[in-house]
Amino acid sequence: AAPTVSIAGEGSEFLVEVENADGQTPGYEIQISETPGFEDPLAVDVGPPGSAVFRIEADVVYARARALIDPFRVSAFGETASSDP
Repeated sequence: AAPTVSIAGEGSEFLVEVENADGQTPGYEIQISETPGFEDPLAVDVGPPGSAVFRIEADVVYARARALIDPFRVSAFGETASSDP
């Protein structure tokens, strides 16, 4: 299944965490953007359990992730999460 993420923000720092990490996936690509269309996202590859802190000067951010299945394959992106309460 495609990974789902949650976003917790404090000031300009946003913690993005994979919610459904299975412990078997070797890593994740997490993207964060100021727009829901991800026109100019920041991306980072992380190992399990799948979390990253981003510093962005924005009121609302959007995040999504995909699983790194092996060096040549990734899953589809999971649903987009928003920091907007």
